[in-house]
Amino acid sequence: MLTQLIWESAGGPIAKGREPSPEVEGPCMICGSCCDGGYVPRKIGLPASFTNYDMLKAPAAPAVCVACAWAMAGKPPDTLRMWSIVYLPGIGEAPCVHQGPDLGLHAIALRAGDLVHVLRLLCNPPSQPWGCAIADSGKLHVLPYARLNNGTRWTVRFEAVDVSSDASTFREVVAATAALLRAGYPRSHIAACDTNPAMLNKCGGVLIWHDNVLILKTKGRGGVGTLALFLLGQSARGANKKEIWNEW
Repeated sequence: MLTQLIWESAGGPIAKGREPSPEVEGPCMICGSCCDGGYVPRKIGLPASFTNYDMLKAPAAPAVCVACAWAMAGKPPDTLRMWSIVYLPGIGEAPCVHQGPDLGLHAIALRAGDLVHVLRLLCNPPSQPWGCAIADSGKLHVLPYARLNNGTRWTVRFEAVDVSSDASTFREVVAATAALLRAGYPRSHIAACDTNPAMLNKCGGVLIWHDNVLILKTKGRGGVGTLALFLLGQSARGANKKEIWNEW
């Protein structure tokens, strides 16, 4: 469903060599949905290197919808897997450092330096439907497995995993992570929730570390803390780090 909404926002593009065929019908083996745009045979719709068969919503289906075929098409640098994708009505007009593929008015492609849009979205999600696929390596197809959210409780696709939280909890985790980054703790120490006496003395003492790490240990499970640290780090690239971190 989310991939189809982004595909529609982008104008319904058809990937080269993946034109719809009248000989196959839905549902789509990848997203499990029906698509008005049509379908392509599975041997054409799936990349040759595809191995994520456990992620297929309808593995017995003979077809891939044109939206999923488009989302998984191309090779670096001309492929959506190189970008984090956000669907939200009107977000296509958001200012960005990097000029990504044009996905229309209701979706946007983001890279490091622009992921602050994702950070703000997860901390303050809107009432209307939205979705997010967050890429890091550029080697994995993330968008086809992302979910559509509606409200403050959400699940987003981050590389090969789903991360679930709610806006209030995520804001706490982001604030704790930002506090530790501002204090000067290395990202590796924050990720491990473990540091040493030298860093404690250098970065403001035990209380700053203890209070914020306690939040990360109790509320940053299930990839939530990892996602917060990733987004804060990526958002600060090409920008004033203190300005980004002070926002939280």
